[in-house]
Amino acid sequence: MGMEAATHLYEVQHVDAILGSFCSPVLEPIGHYWTVKNIPTITHGATDPALEDKKVYTTLMRLGPTYNKYGAAFVAICQYYQWDRVAILAKNYHTCEFGASSINMAFSLNNLTVAEWIRIGSASLTDSEIDEYLDRLYQRTRIIIVCIQTDDLNRLLVRASEKGMLDDGQLVFWGYSMLPGSGTEKPWLVTGKEIPESTQRLYQYYKTMTMGGMAGPRIDDFLDNVTAVMDTDYWGSLSGKDPGRIYSVLLYEAAYLYFLLFNETRATGEFHNGTLLTFRARGKTFPGLLESVSLDMNADREPNFELWQLRPDKTKYTMFASLHIADLDTPEFASVDVAFWFTPNNAIPPDEPSCGWMGELCSKDDNMVLILIIIVCVLVFLAVIGEAVAPKTRIVED
Repeated sequence: MGMEAATHLYEVQHVDAILGSFCSPVLEPIGHYWTVKNIPTITHGATDPALEDKKVYTTLMRLGPTYNKYGAAFVAICQYYQWDRVAILAKNYHTCEFGASSINMAFSLNNLTVAEWIRIGSASLTDSEIDEYLDRLYQRTRIIIVCIQTDDLNRLLVRASEKGMLDDGQLVFWGYSMLPGSGTEKPWLVTGKEIPESTQRLYQYYKTMTMGGMAGPRIDDFLDNVTAVMDTDYWGSLSGKDPGRIYSVLLYEAAYLYFLLFNETRATGEFHNGTLLTFRARGKTFPGLLESVSLDMNADREPNFELWQLRPDKTKYTMFASLHIADLDTPEFASVDVAFWFTPNNAIPPDEPSCGWMGELCSKDDNMVLILIIIVCVLVFLAVIGEAVAPKTRIVED
């Protein structure tokens, strides 16, 4: 259907440019068509890291927060907190898979370790699967990146707590999503279910990352206008209250970019030259709806990221840091609040036990000292018991 629409737009309507398509599975095949026809394509979605290859998609510009950037963001986070190894537990489709693939690739390129990557299907996790995955991952790392269904995540945190894995903040869960929304502030929400407060508080051990710059009065006013327009008869059954309306902000910025490129090439009549417009878009910065939008040298958006947490004194998530990665060698990490780890003295938790997984990080001398201390304690205990029993024995003999 996507290819049929693409050929109709080009051969019948003779379009000069394409704004969209939003979905990666649609854009991947028709992107080849636009490349052959040299039609500029500016999408507000299409987050699959595979679309980063501009030797294949030579006319593609992406204004959405692409998942290949998420891998670099997690590398920056791990470098900032001095973590070398993580594990991934993620659904094997769409956004979860895109994000996990990007993280795995970025870690490999930066000499960091993905100790294990568990892909799971669309079905809900069973209790035995949750136990199995927790036990496996707990033996590989203390930092687990998660992208699973909300109900499964609730149960995962509850079970980790029951197993004592969250004691002293020794296990940290990280999530990721595209854009902030109601699910960001209260990620435990499940439609039609009442989530116990005890489960909600376990989200203190779960931090998450979203694209930044997508909240503010101007964004709210814009979305209100979108709602008003979409609720008219022209749009039929579409609802302006759909949560997906947030992507209209990115569509607005995609259109803005094309108008800029159109003005730059109108005099020469090359506003329909896809490779030329993509080349001119590289490294470009222009005003967005809320903040400046910057494109990298691949004509993909350079997103800002926001890191969120549940403070012990709050009932919903708040942002505790922002992250911008124009260059992975010099990421801009800005704290806006204290990060709560629930470890002794709120120290940043390590990614492995203090003595290593096999005790290899503690010297043999340290182990011998510990053994000697235990032996001395036992001998002292026996001596005290002996002194206490001896007088009673003499009294009985007398």
